[in-house]
Amino acid sequence: MRDGLRAHRDAVLLTAGSRPTADRASAIGGMLQALCDAGFTPGEALLNILVVTDYVSGTVLEEQAGHFREDDAVERLEGGPGGDGVFAAAIAEVQGREDAFEYGLGLLIDGMRARLAARS
Repeated sequence: MRDGLRAHRDAVLLTAGSRPTADRASAIGGMLQALCDAGFTPGEALLNILVVTDYVSGTVLEEQAGHFREDDAVERLEGGPGGDGVFAAAIAEVQGREDAFEYGLGLLIDGMRARLAARS
């Protein structure tokens, strides 16, 4: 999904706010069923899909906006207030990492798992 949205400059803008067409209903139903089979209610399953979709879309928008900046997100932070101490340590720790998207997606998935585990 992320790669598809990244492939075309305006793809994420065109999909934002759109609604699935009737021919996509079975695919969406399959995704919902898989999440329901894992233990989510139908409403929770839908919210999980919407949250992940929003996360992916937001990430793609940020990446595309970054192509027009002369600096990356970490470089922008380095010049910010409090560029020493814990702030500097945080920048040093994340600079050059390529897994920010996967990190965030993992947080979302871990949160979904935690919700299910809390029911047990």
